[in-house]
Amino acid sequence: MAAEGTIIIFMIIGIIVIPVILNIALFFKIWKMTNTVEHIYNLALTKSSYMPKVISDAEGNSKTIFVEKD
Repeated sequence: MAAEGTIIIFMIIGIIVIPVILNIALFFKIWKMTNTVEHIYNLALTKSSYMPKVISDAEGNSKTIFVEKD
């Protein structure tokens, strides 16, 4: 009787824990892919008729935008 209860508990833990771990791994993979796409997009804009322009605010934060070449 006790062995059956233990097996059921391990099955329930396995059913919950394994998908949680896989979802966390998937989240970080998607996050990395998103950053990679942003770098590819910036490279494509740099190679085309757009130039990067860095804009800074009063707090020292900077942001890169692309403006069309004249």
